[in-house]
Amino acid sequence: MKKNKILCFVISFVFSIIILVFFTHTFKSKGVPPHSWSEIVNDWPFFIISGVFIAVMCTWLIDYNKK
Repeated sequence: MKKNKILCFVISFVFSIIILVFFTHTFKSKGVPPHSWSEIVNDWPFFIISGVFIAVMCTWLIDYNKK
């Protein structure tokens, strides 16, 4: 059971960071142009914190739906 939660967390974390970086680099938002790779590297704490938050929520929701 615990192994499944850890695996779910890691997969959710990796995919959430990939999706966040992809959308930040590809699309513009509210008049702000897409970020360059150097801007994305400078904003690494935002992506790590967001990835952890999204992964925790995904893991919790999957565990909550099983009960």
